Amino acid sequence: MECKFENIEQFISLLKQNNEVVGILEYGGRSYKDMSRGGDYDLTIITRTCIAESIGGFHFHIASIPIDCMIKSINDFMLEEPSSEFELVHLNCKVLFERDSIAGNLLERIKHSWKQKTELTERDIYWFRFTYRHITDKLEHRLHDDVLYSNHFMSASLDWFLECYAKIKELELGKTKTHLKYIKDNEFQLYTYFIDFYNTVDIDERFKLLKLCAEYMARDIGGLWKDGEILFHLNTKYASEYEKDAVLDCIFRTK
Repeated sequence: MECKFENIEQFISLLKQNNEVVGILEYGGRSYKDMSRGGDYDLTIITRTCIAESIGGFHFHIASIPIDCMIKSINDFMLEEPSSEFELVHLNCKVLFERDSIAGNLLERIKHSWKQKTELTERDIYWFRFTYRHITDKLEHRLHDDVLYSNHFMSASLDWFLECYAKIKELELGKTKTHLKYIKDNEFQLYTYFIDFYNTVDIDERFKLLKLCAEYMARDIGGLWKDGEILFHLNTKYASEYEKDAVLDCIFRTK
C-alpha cells in the first residue's frame, strides 16, 4: 500500500474522520505543520480498541519526511505502568485531537500512575554504579588490542552512560538532545568532557574522558563501584539489610 499525502496535516485530517481514532498525540521536536527538510515527525494514534496485538505502530514517509507513528489503544493507557520506557514520552506530549475528552483524560491518568514508576530505585543505583565502572574496567588493559572495537565500544558506552544519567536526574527518557542541553545548562564541566571526547581522536585521551564522565555521572549515587565493595544484583527494586546479610553469610561462611 502506498500512502500519498502532500503534507502531514492531510494525514492528521484523515485520522480525525476515523471513528475508531479517539486521540492523536504529538511528541518530539517537530510540529505537524512543519514541512521543512531534516528530522522526523513523531505521533501516537489512540484507538478505541486494540486493532492488532502484534503491531505497535508503523513508519512511512510524507513528502520525504520520515513519520514514526505509534498505535495505542485506550487499554494501553489504563495499564499501571508503560509496556516500555519509551512510552513515557506521553507524559510530555501535545494533544492534536481528541474525541469526547478521552485522550486528555488518559494523559491525566498516566501523569499520576506512570510517573511514580520512574523513581530511582536501589536496584537502579547498584546497576548504574556497577556498569559505570565495569565498562571502563573491561577496556583498561585492552584498549590497544583492537583500536576500532575500543573506539566503537567507548562511543556506545557513553550513550549508555547518558541514558543512566537521565534517569538519575529524572529527565524525560528517550530525549538525547534534551539530556545534552540539560548538561550544557547545568553541568558544564561534564558537557566539556563530552565535547572533548568527540573532538579527540587519541584513544588514550578518549578513554581518560570516558572515565571522567563515569566518575562525574555516578557522584550523586555513591560514586563508582569501589575495590573491595560488594554490590548486589537485585531482582526487585529494593532489598532489606536482613536479606543482604543472609546472602553474604550463606555464600562466604567458612563452615
